[in-house]
Amino acid sequence: MTTAKFGGTAVTPRNLHCLKEIIGQKHGCVVVSAIGKESADDVKVTDLLKAYYRGDEKAWQAVECKYKRLALVNGIDEDVEKLLFDAKKRSLCNGADYCLSLGEELAAKLVASFLKVPYIEAEKCIVFGKNSLDVKRTFCNLQNSFGGVPMAVMGGFYGGCEGGRKVFSRGGGDVTGSICAVALHSTLYENWTDVNGVCVANPHLVQMPKTISSLSYREMYLLAKNGAQVLHPTAVRIAQRCAISIRVANYLNPCARDTLVSNCPSKEAFLAVTEKPNGKGFLTTLLHRMPLGKVFDILHRALDNNRFNGVDEGITSVLTDKNVVQVQSQQSLLRTLYDAFCTL
Repeated sequence: MTTAKFGGTAVTPRNLHCLKEIIGQKHGCVVVSAIGKESADDVKVTDLLKAYYRGDEKAWQAVECKYKRLALVNGIDEDVEKLLFDAKKRSLCNGADYCLSLGEELAAKLVASFLKVPYIEAEKCIVFGKNSLDVKRTFCNLQNSFGGVPMAVMGGFYGGCEGGRKVFSRGGGDVTGSICAVALHSTLYENWTDVNGVCVANPHLVQMPKTISSLSYREMYLLAKNGAQVLHPTAVRIAQRCAISIRVANYLNPCARDTLVSNCPSKEAFLAVTEKPNGKGFLTTLLHRMPLGKVFDILHRALDNNRFNGVDEGITSVLTDKNVVQVQSQQSLLRTLYDAFCTL
């Protein structure tokens, strides 16, 4: 059995048909995010729900429009008005986390209706204790809920707790998918996104970067922890505990190259470069499988070339660990390091 998680951009009026084309008999569990952004200037449902909880009534109207359009464009046979009315009635009297979870709940209900399969309520399956996830109860609930059902849909990102609901951190739908994969003894966890697997650099910042065909759990975790937003780091750790392979693929192009995350490390000399801003500027992380001397030789040549052209990155520190080099700088180094290492 395969567990599949679809990101928010797959759950949009224009792309929902892609989800349906991918799902097959092997998929026993489908986890979905809230409706995603349809354009660069669009607003995420989670951010709209935050604004609504703080008193912005227009934000709820925007949420309603998104879900009504999802149902209308895809011919989903569901009373959306009733779903939205019921959700709004519950939205403000159960706390902020409850309100934020409604995007995933509504999306999962509509996707389940679209696929004509049962909907399973995450609040009744994913259980949070006082300080952390109650793993034993969560696994038992998931096995009981999905047992005997060929396929069902559940919302990601949230679960139940004493007095209401609790949400994971941003990107927590990946975590829900990983939990389901482990609890249901899946042979594979598919994470469907809008890029071709895990790339050597952010495809939104670098034109057509190469897809990494395979990564170990450790390699994927390091990338996720240091700025690669394709997969939540906690989701990697959970799958690793039971050695469940993760396939990261593009729902817009299912036949394109993808990435398999497993116990097998990559054989590439240069794996990836990631970057995230912090209070000191930018932390750029280089993941490699080369002798450290060679890495520093390439690094020095790239930085010397920048200085020759009048560019001062303001580097304040360089840290090294096994197969990892991290550079703290005042200016972004992502493009510089990508250009220096991508031809290896």
